[in-house]
Amino acid sequence: MQLAFLGKDTFMNRPSRQLYFRILIASTLCVGAAGADEAPRIAEVSLFKNGLGCFTAEGRLPSSQKSARFSPEIAGTHGTYWIHYDPLLLKIESMTAAMKEVSSVRSAGSLAELLQANIGRDIELTTAQATRRGRIVALLSADGPTILDRRTASTSFLPFSGSIVLLGDGAEQEAIRVEEINGLRSAGSLDTTCVTREMKPEITLSYEAKVDADFRLTQLSKGITWAPAYELDITGAGEGRIRLQSIVINEAADLRNVRMNFISGFPNILFADVVSPFSLDQELSSFLSGLGNMGSSSRRNVGVMAQVAMNAYMGFPEAGDAQPDYSSTTAGAYAEDLFFYTLENVTLGKNQRGYYELLNSPVKYEHIYTWDIAQAEPSYSPRTRESGSTEEVWHKLKIHNPFSQPLTTAPVIVVSGGKILGQDILSYTSPKAETRIRITKALDLRADRSEAEINRQANARTYQGSSYDLVTIEGILSVQSHKREDVKLEIERSFEGQLLEASHGATETKLAEGLRQLNPVTRLDWTIDLPAGQKAEIRYKYKVYVR
Repeated sequence: MQLAFLGKDTFMNRPSRQLYFRILIASTLCVGAAGADEAPRIAEVSLFKNGLGCFTAEGRLPSSQKSARFSPEIAGTHGTYWIHYDPLLLKIESMTAAMKEVSSVRSAGSLAELLQANIGRDIELTTAQATRRGRIVALLSADGPTILDRRTASTSFLPFSGSIVLLGDGAEQEAIRVEEINGLRSAGSLDTTCVTREMKPEITLSYEAKVDADFRLTQLSKGITWAPAYELDITGAGEGRIRLQSIVINEAADLRNVRMNFISGFPNILFADVVSPFSLDQELSSFLSGLGNMGSSSRRNVGVMAQVAMNAYMGFPEAGDAQPDYSSTTAGAYAEDLFFYTLENVTLGKNQRGYYELLNSPVKYEHIYTWDIAQAEPSYSPRTRESGSTEEVWHKLKIHNPFSQPLTTAPVIVVSGGKILGQDILSYTSPKAETRIRITKALDLRADRSEAEINRQANARTYQGSSYDLVTIEGILSVQSHKREDVKLEIERSFEGQLLEASHGATETKLAEGLRQLNPVTRLDWTIDLPAGQKAEIRYKYKVYVR
């Protein structure tokens, strides 16, 4: 806290009702509960994409004592608060949580607090109407001290508006509204610190230890997440570079030299929205209500932001102030169906954001163009059908995951020569597997399609009491290239019916859709090389029963 004060002989020209000092909040000093032991240090945190994190704290219990007390920094979720220790060296008899009064010493953060810190001092107060001199007798407030939630702030503040200062000299007293005061002056130095008291949770651990024994506390808590993103640089011909970054949002606790794990996967965390009753953050009725409501809310997180996990048995980082070690970021570890990217020695304060690069590697890529044609309606019955509409052809990149770990689902931006080409979602990709990234519409490839009835056999079949005609359809797919280079084009066409013939080496696949229908569902796939400035025309025929 920094305050700019006036000397007793200094006069200030300020507008009415404006303070004689400006406040710059620089730091806050908090004093723990008297007699409390050193709290376990957060040594590891595993980050997940929906605002949950698994925190692992380590501590040591001396054999010369029978109990230890400390205040937890964060509140855990139900069923995830655990203590781990060696039962051959340590016996945990009990662990209890209770609210304790904690005193805090800090700099005054408002004029009301500055007046409170100097009760009993002779001062001079200036308002818009006059100057008053006297001794500060008391500071009154209808609302009383405002205690903020302990996860938001660890200090308490007196309200500025509505507070009243009593000023007197023994014979008489005068009440002045704090918000009317423009400035104050003292013959000596003003006291700029104040002491506040608030209730905080405290854990008491009772134990027996043969020797000084280590222990760990693990819990799943809200307030921290990671937001991954990729950059794919295709400046090089056929070989580019892919990078994975992580933006860490930390609103949970101060982290110093911790091992930070970034989780890729989709586990089931049933009680993610239920606060642990051991955290003392809620009453019994609220806890029971949370248990009743957790069924629906715990399954709402899907897609990119829905990857949560917990691992309570990871090791601890080395002590020290080293910067994050990026040399090992291409390594990681599997835990069943989850994958952990890991950084060592990460320091990140509460309410800070961190940028970290997890992967960086060359990658081979291939340009492809795709034309996906929607399936015709099942009730298709016109004798002739000409679509005449221009279809969409997309320019994509095909890459193979070059890493020994998976690529997590995240946005990907494609650049070339420093210019942005487009952005897409890179879906989860297993090691060495293939994935495709959409860049932009290929406007230089004009695609058209048409279908026409070329034959009809009336009443060819009776199915479930209805009579059907057997219609033969001929389709034409045409693509005109206006590009200056040759391209590879992939075409996909699905329809209801039985394929008769198709040009350009089509691959036919019978789909499981509509197994109980009269007409099967068929998909045709083509891969053609289209020279620059040339046109390709693909033909196919199929028969379909229609009413």
